[in-house]
Amino acid sequence: MGAVFGAFGWLRRIRMGSMISDFGWFSFRFERFFPHFIRFFLNRKLNEIKKASVLTDYEGTAKRKGKYHYLFEVDLFLKTEGR
Repeated sequence: MGAVFGAFGWLRRIRMGSMISDFGWFSFRFERFFPHFIRFFLNRKLNEIKKASVLTDYEGTAKRKGKYHYLFEVDLFLKTEGR
């Protein structure tokens, strides 16, 4: 196995494991802010669609119901063409 990873392959595996655990800690530490992040990116995308003249308006809400449980509601107001 040492030949596969080189002379310091064990060091690379330790750093990778540490990086993964640090990312896991970081992401779960800020889990309560996920609805805010998702609402931000959802509103950006809906605003782009609104500028393309497909929507007249939209409303979006995001709530954290509990740990790892979220509620997202999006109301879209579409344009219609009259005859």
